[in-house]
Amino acid sequence: MKLRQFFLFGFILCILIINISSIDSDLEGDDEDSSSVEDSQRSTMAERSMDSRSYSGACASSPCEHGGICTPRGQRLFDCKCVGPWRGVYCGID
Repeated sequence: MKLRQFFLFGFILCILIINISSIDSDLEGDDEDSSSVEDSQRSTMAERSMDSRSYSGACASSPCEHGGICTPRGQRLFDCKCVGPWRGVYCGID
């Protein structure tokens, strides 16, 4: 029984490592400058679903509200820099 638990734990750990690796590669994006994420505490990352018919970038639909500035991160990610008292993924929380 202990051998089965050991292999199950190893399998779960392996899946977690694979998932973390894929998240890291998505966060790297196309450009190497990730300082804007570190510069602002109000910056948030959000994954956007892609519609192949209308997709022309993660910021194409202007997802940031209340004057937030959208910066694409890779193909499916974007960063909303919120201004003033606004915060949240889409700068919609006061």
